[in-house]
Amino acid sequence: KMAGKRDRPLVSVLLCVYNEQDLIKKAIDDILCKQTLKDLELVIIDDGSTDRTYDIISSEQKRLSRLRIYKQKHQGLVKALNYGLTKVTGDYIARIDADDLNFPDRLKRQVAFLKTNPDVACVGTAVIIENLISKSSKGSKKEIQKASDKSDKGEVKAKTNVGKREILYPCNSIELRWTLFFYCPLAHPSVLFNAKHLKSIEAPIYRESFGSKDMKEGIQSCKYCEDFELWHRMASLGFKLSNLPPPPLVLLRKRKSSISSSHNLSQKMSSVRVIRHYLSTVLNPNLEKPKYQISLDLAWGFFDPQTLDSSSKILQCFRLTQKLRDTVIDSYPTKITEEFKEAKNSIHRDCSARLGELVTISMQRFPGESATTTMWAEWMKQGNIGSMTMLKALMGLQSNVTVSKPDPT
Repeated sequence: KMAGKRDRPLVSVLLCVYNEQDLIKKAIDDILCKQTLKDLELVIIDDGSTDRTYDIISSEQKRLSRLRIYKQKHQGLVKALNYGLTKVTGDYIARIDADDLNFPDRLKRQVAFLKTNPDVACVGTAVIIENLISKSSKGSKKEIQKASDKSDKGEVKAKTNVGKREILYPCNSIELRWTLFFYCPLAHPSVLFNAKHLKSIEAPIYRESFGSKDMKEGIQSCKYCEDFELWHRMASLGFKLSNLPPPPLVLLRKRKSSISSSHNLSQKMSSVRVIRHYLSTVLNPNLEKPKYQISLDLAWGFFDPQTLDSSSKILQCFRLTQKLRDTVIDSYPTKITEEFKEAKNSIHRDCSARLGELVTISMQRFPGESATTTMWAEWMKQGNIGSMTMLKALMGLQSNVTVSKPDPT
C-alpha cells in the first residue's frame, strides 16, 4: 500500500525503453527521487533491449519499491505503450521518455489541474526542446527552425539559450481542437491522462493504423505519429484535451535516434494522412456522401502550405480552412462562456493569419491568376482591409506587380 492509505498510487508514470543503458538510471531518479509529488509508481516496459538496460532497471528496483518493470520481445513503441497501459494502476497516467528531463513540480501541477477539471481527459505542458544533434545534421536543425516560424499562440518562441527552443502550446481545449489540423499541439512526453477517460476508449488505445476497409482511403498507416492520431481520435470522440500555461515543465532532448529525427519523412507522411482522415470526418458528417473531397495534396497544404503547387489548390485549401473554422466553433455548446469567447476570438485571429499566408503564397507564385484574385477579394471582404502593405512586405513583390482592391460591391 502507498503510504499506508491507498491500494494503488495516485499517479502511474509509464516509460517504454529500448537500449537506453546510458540514460535509464537518470530517468528513474528524475521521477522517483526528484518529483515533488510522491504518491506515484514508475512502470517501465523494456521492449526487448539487447544492452544492459534491463539489468540496470532490475538493480534499481531492489532499492526503489515504487518501481515496476516488465519485459517483452522487441515489438516497437506502440505495442510497448499498449502493454504498459494494462499494467498501470494509478488514477492518472503520465508519459515520459528516457532522454527527457521532467521539472520537479510537473506531476504535482498536472494532477492539481485534472482534479480541478475532471472533464479534461489529458493535459500537457509547455516544453523546451534541446537540440543535441550536431550542426552538420541540417535536416533536423531545419525542422526545429521551421517550428520557430509559426504563429504566436501555441507554437514556438526562440529563447536566448543556444540550441534550445521554448514551445508554448494552446491551453484552451477549443483552440487545441482547431490547431490539431495544422500541427501537433500536445507534446506526448509531457502529458498526464485521467485514467478513467483514457481507459473508456476502445482498445488498442495507441495504434499504428486507422480507418477501415469500408472507407474510400481504406486502412492508413500512422506509424511514428501514434500520439497525433490518438489526439485526433480523442477529440473526435468528444474528449477534452488541454495544456498547462507556461512555464515549461519538460525538457525534450532531440537526438539522432529520436523518431522525429531518424524517421522524419515517414512521420510527416503519417501525420498528413491523419490530418486528411480527420478533416474528412469533421467536414463530412455523412461519409457515404461526402461533400468535401480531401486529397493528400490538400492535407499537405494544411500541414505545410508551401507544398501547394497551383493557385486552384491554394484556393481549395483557403476555403476548406474557413469551413473548418466555422465547423469547429459551431461544434461547441451554444452557452457562451468567457472561455468560449476567448477561444473563438483566438481561432478567428489564427484563421485570418493562415488565410493571409495562403493569399501571400498564391500572389508570390501565381500573380494575376483568377484563383489568386478570388482569394484576395474574399480575404479583404472578411475585414482585412489595410493589410495590403503587410502582404507586399511579406511577398517582396516586384514594382511591376500590382495588387487591386476588390470591388466594394
